[in-house]
Amino acid sequence: MTKSRLVWCISALLLQVNILFGQSSLALSSGTAVLGGTASLNLTFSSSALNQSAALEWTINYPAMSITALSATAGPSLNSSSKSLFCRDTGGSYTCIAAGMNANSIPDGVLATISISVAAAADDSANLTLTNVTGASVAGSATPVAATSGLLNISPAGSNASGSNEQSSQPQYVYVANAGSNTVAVVNSADNTISTQISVPAGPTAVAITPDGNTLYVASSNVSNVSVIDTTSRSITATVSIPRGALPALMAVNPNGSLLYVVDQGLNQITVISTASNIIAATIPVGSHPNAVAFSPDGTRAYVTNQWSSSVSVIDTSASTVVSTFRVGAFPTAVAVTPNGSVYVGCAGTNMLEVHRAYGDPIATISGLPYPKFIAITPDGAYAYVANMNGGSVSVIATAANRVVSIIQVGSLPTSVAITTDGLNAYVTNGFAQSVSVISTATNSVAATIAHIGIYPIAVATKPPAAADNTIN
Repeated sequence: MTKSRLVWCISALLLQVNILFGQSSLALSSGTAVLGGTASLNLTFSSSALNQSAALEWTINYPAMSITALSATAGPSLNSSSKSLFCRDTGGSYTCIAAGMNANSIPDGVLATISISVAAAADDSANLTLTNVTGASVAGSATPVAATSGLLNISPAGSNASGSNEQSSQPQYVYVANAGSNTVAVVNSADNTISTQISVPAGPTAVAITPDGNTLYVASSNVSNVSVIDTTSRSITATVSIPRGALPALMAVNPNGSLLYVVDQGLNQITVISTASNIIAATIPVGSHPNAVAFSPDGTRAYVTNQWSSSVSVIDTSASTVVSTFRVGAFPTAVAVTPNGSVYVGCAGTNMLEVHRAYGDPIATISGLPYPKFIAITPDGAYAYVANMNGGSVSVIATAANRVVSIIQVGSLPTSVAITTDGLNAYVTNGFAQSVSVISTATNSVAATIAHIGIYPIAVATKPPAAADNTIN
């Protein structure tokens, strides 16, 4: 059978399927580019165990006035299943078929990398609408596939597309708190080398960074304070004293960068610090032995895990009060929120991940995670990376299907995860190994190990991605 005949047959098959409901999903990531430049986005596939696909077809509609060309390269998911990629660009519409002369199902992962060429004159953003997504099983039956579109933000040449005051050509830095050596290691993500070590007060246990990447906060449990660090000069510019006995666990900066929430584990409260004045703005009582905090995408709510209460406190951030509390499994240790507002809670007592809606309604549970200590969500919301403290591993969760798609062995006692703004790498602190594992999210494998990072690396942070406009469920 000729290639053209194969393409025609597969296309005819896929165009006849009738999608009744969506379980598998195809998601196009979002990104940034400059006028006249290029960008690469990941197209990621997540399948249901009941709906395995042997072939897929999709179309990306794009504004031809802003984007001059699209191309696609097969990713690890297609290569591992020995599938080929056939695409056609008709100007404003780019259609691809992934198929092969075999009975292999297409596994979860990066299906393709989409390369985009931006016009010299273009709008400040371009919608990349993923449509006509259809799938077929080996037997020729329909495999329902839901679609998530992407967005390309476009900036003038020479400006920083990510919106910070650093130039886009400059590397992104990753900050690692070493609890045993009282330092913060600054890692250059371009080559994974340690640029410098910043000395901080005794017992650094948590780090957080503002959305613009200009200010780093480091909580030190031994002296009950938070150091304010200028990331350009890499020096402490202010110190905020928090209540004695607070035992700060984790911290988070809200999406607009105005507030820092510090989890005071020893006092069963949240200390709220104004980032403009470096003054405590409020204290909020929560449950027993709180451990982790995360904000909703719009910043109107904060979620706090209470380890000894087996609950999550939901805080109205405008009123600085707890407005609701919902029960979870034993010993909740981690929390993260996806761009669409789903709340992921790691429960160490049950070795499970629970998924809830904004005010606690359960969605799903994911088992088999040995002490889920920390959760990080990719910028496009497609995956959650979970540090399993007792397993020396990181579990990768496909958020569309809410199931484990990969388990990656890292160093001993992984405690924290941070994902770069482009979503390409995840940095994992390994406490006992005194190292940081760098995971490639394209292949879900360890691409590098940064040894001798410091004594007991416990927390890691990097500049967060720009907040997206998403519906909260």
